[in-house]
Amino acid sequence: MTSEMSKDEIVASLKAVQSRQSPASKVGQICDRLLHQLSSPVRITLLGPKGAGKRRLCNALLGTDILPEDMPIPTFELMHGDAESISATLSDRSERTVSGREFADVLDDHPSLLRVFAPIPMLRDLRMLVLMTDDWQTEALPAAKWAAPRTDMVIWVAQDFDSEQQALWQQMPATISDHAMLALTSELSAPESDTAAQINQDNPFGSEFLGVYRVSLGAAPASDGSGPSPDCRALSDPLMQHLERARQADLDRAMMLINRFGSTARGPKPSPEAPAPAEHIPVVTGTQDAPVPEPLPQQPAHDPPEENLTEIPTAQPEALELLRNCAKGVLSEIDALDETEASELVLDRCVDAADELCQILPPNGAVQDFASQAADYLLLLKLENDDSASEEALIAMLQLKRSVEGALAA
Repeated sequence: MTSEMSKDEIVASLKAVQSRQSPASKVGQICDRLLHQLSSPVRITLLGPKGAGKRRLCNALLGTDILPEDMPIPTFELMHGDAESISATLSDRSERTVSGREFADVLDDHPSLLRVFAPIPMLRDLRMLVLMTDDWQTEALPAAKWAAPRTDMVIWVAQDFDSEQQALWQQMPATISDHAMLALTSELSAPESDTAAQINQDNPFGSEFLGVYRVSLGAAPASDGSGPSPDCRALSDPLMQHLERARQADLDRAMMLINRFGSTARGPKPSPEAPAPAEHIPVVTGTQDAPVPEPLPQQPAHDPPEENLTEIPTAQPEALELLRNCAKGVLSEIDALDETEASELVLDRCVDAADELCQILPPNGAVQDFASQAADYLLLLKLENDDSASEEALIAMLQLKRSVEGALAA
């Protein structure tokens, strides 16, 4: 959906809408989240076995050798900064910052996390979190659960998506598995290799990724950070398309609020698009048109706190029962209504169920965060109330039910 308004004009109009709302109102809270979303970089997490090439892939995506490949480093974040610096979080939670890019200056302190700042243009739009593990099999799942609330999308980096990784994939939180790309870094002689065929035909997990991409990490990236290395364009092109679609989805949500509550908005009303389940996507090479992944989920208005990142299991069965009762209630009433009344019933029931679900689930968990996003989205659908609103509301509720079921199965 397009609009005659520029991004800056939309942000200014959304701020005007926010200023006329009570901070405690639902609309005011949605405005706050959207404004944060529009001003924040997309959060991407790279994870994969040791030696898969995560650091080399980061360098290739950013087009510069920002990360050393000849020394062990802990989990790190790549973020935009006006000057190069490294901030190290030590085991006692204290922080130490050094100017420049001398990793050796901080590694002697045995940090648990590094934040690497660099004036690279691409980092204005995205922030990379790279999970480094010593023992992949035992550390991968806890690391992924820690990263889930800090992540909008995931790139699973592997030379070969083998049976051990497939077993780990089955255990990943829904917030990881629902928004993941698979990057294959092994040097294979042809795209039609047995590995690629196995992932996409014989392997049920290939269809669960937003895309499966083969990238070459042999060539050195450009030294100026002007753009991704040509050898990883098979991944970087759909990644950039993903970012653009995510931004447009946020702008569309903002326009819905502006058209409903603003007095000076211009341009047509956007139609909300509920994200659809990921379809089977074949392995692509740099010579093929890259498939465009689904829009990103909205990120929370603030990064989650360090504590209380797991769900309380006893709340999840109650949440699942609530969703089932919502569906039963709609089915029991809808036959006696005309089309307009049925649409209003579906929207009302879905909005009420999502709001109640947010009260049931414990705070600061991945499922609760997803439920809050769904509640915001459903309210926007109700406000817009176009011809497809009720259908899209049901799709959102199905995805919410899947998220709760995934948490129960974890």
